[in-house]
Amino acid sequence: MRHRINPLVDYAFKRLLGTEANKNLTLHFLNAILRPRPPIVEIALVNPFNDRDYADDKLSVVDVKARDALGRVFQIELQVRLHEGVRPRMVYTWADLYQAQLPKGQDYETLQPVYAIWLLGEVLLPESPAVHHRFTAFDPDNRVALCDHFNLHTLELPKWRPLDVPLDDEQRWCTFFREAWRWTELPDALDTPEMRQAMGTLIEISDQERAYHDYASRLDQLRVKATIEASARRAQEALAATQAELVDTSAKLQDTQAELVDTTSRLDDTTSRLDDTTSRLEDTTSRLEDTTSRLEDTTSRLEDTTSRLEDTEARLAAERAERVATEARLQHIRQALLDAGLDPDALLRDEPTSP
Repeated sequence: MRHRINPLVDYAFKRLLGTEANKNLTLHFLNAILRPRPPIVEIALVNPFNDRDYADDKLSVVDVKARDALGRVFQIELQVRLHEGVRPRMVYTWADLYQAQLPKGQDYETLQPVYAIWLLGEVLLPESPAVHHRFTAFDPDNRVALCDHFNLHTLELPKWRPLDVPLDDEQRWCTFFREAWRWTELPDALDTPEMRQAMGTLIEISDQERAYHDYASRLDQLRVKATIEASARRAQEALAATQAELVDTSAKLQDTQAELVDTTSRLDDTTSRLDDTTSRLEDTTSRLEDTTSRLEDTTSRLEDTTSRLEDTEARLAAERAERVATEARLQHIRQALLDAGLDPDALLRDEPTSP
């Protein structure tokens, strides 16, 4: 039974573009993606792949390196899963290849352009809809290039959508890497010698028991790795969420502490004002008590004065009554003297009266 083979599994990828038997496919792929001037006519693989190497190292290296007759260096890198460091890694691996051209003591003029192509199984640049990006040493403001040595290309395969119109070589390769895992035979739209050879390589992997075992083993390793990475990513996301929650809680705690300090300050101020009000109230109460005491003393003196006044009025009344009684007695005596023929007034003047 023919199995479907995914060309983005590193074992299949290296069989496709990293072997001497398929070196013409590597040449065709480089010309299709890079479209260099002048075109590449011959390459030498720097790190050719064979099954024996795979058995020894389980395919720890998933890139293809080549050099053409002009000395230009080419790298085809497969990156199925992206990570945070993938962008600087792209530049770093390019720089590593570039500086490796210059053994100690050689002149800088011997340096040749380095072309890096990254086949990506996930979207790297969501801000752009383009599948193929070309990065160079170019000043876009002034429209001037520094040199033609820096060349970094990305192919974001999830963005690729098959077209109904006739395809060029680049589009055929993108379709092949994006869709070939669904196929057991080559679609008519890709019926070219190079695509037939590429599909034939996948069929060989499916038909050859050892090759398919190596492919399936590697596919299982990649699935296990993807599972571990997914678990690690979820754990990292959970940790990040917990850290974010901790930061948020800390911020809320700081806000609460600030509110507590502010509330305490306002409480201290209120307490101070309350103490001041209490002090004034106590002072007012003291003055009120003193006023009340003076009022009670005044009332007592008033009551004493009133009592003495009443006594005085009683004595005056008694004196008036006694005076009236005295006057009545005097009048009676006067009348008695008059009746006796005596002149009371003369008696008072001590004058002799007539018998």
